[in-house]
Amino acid sequence: MPVFIWSFPHLFHFLEYSVMLTTSFPTRPEDITPLPLGSRVPSIILPNEDGKIINVNALLREKPAVLIIYRGGWCPYCNMQMSSLRLVEDEFYKLGFNIFGISPDKPSKLGESRDKHNFKYQLLSDSKMTVAKSFGLAYKLDDDTVKMMKEKFNTDIEGDSGETHHLLPVPAVYLVDSSGVFGFNYVNPDFTVRMDSQELLRIAQKKYGSK
Repeated sequence: MPVFIWSFPHLFHFLEYSVMLTTSFPTRPEDITPLPLGSRVPSIILPNEDGKIINVNALLREKPAVLIIYRGGWCPYCNMQMSSLRLVEDEFYKLGFNIFGISPDKPSKLGESRDKHNFKYQLLSDSKMTVAKSFGLAYKLDDDTVKMMKEKFNTDIEGDSGETHHLLPVPAVYLVDSSGVFGFNYVNPDFTVRMDSQELLRIAQKKYGSK
């Protein structure tokens, strides 16, 4: 009988691979399990719309941040939310915040959104859904839904992300302080209902304005 001797690195990679094979995601947005208020923000190291790698965690040590996790530039509700945030972004900057929009769109699609909507804040590409998974926001579309979106709405989520995982994030908003902790979060499985940007600003002013 053959005997397999595992070194720790080999065992680690085997277990990591096994987890990847067995990991499943909810098929309904209502069934996600997002990180709770007070959690420490997971690693966020992603390319921006120009392909430059941005380490959000390192930037958090300098400034707090608004994180907007959205479905993509193809989503009209996302675009309305992102555009409304643009109207109050200067007020957030006065409070000392950075603002990041994170979606599954690949960098070239982010660039199209930036140019079309004149976004000033940075957009980051979570095309492999690494951040959405770590935040507990990822859910999986079935093949029929992916096909329907492409045929009926001309929305190609594979083309926009460059990936075939068929995962989307439940839209979410976070205020993260400079210690990397969620001071406020808003997660709603109903993608048609979004956090009001003026209300988000009021919360940030009340919570961080005197600091």
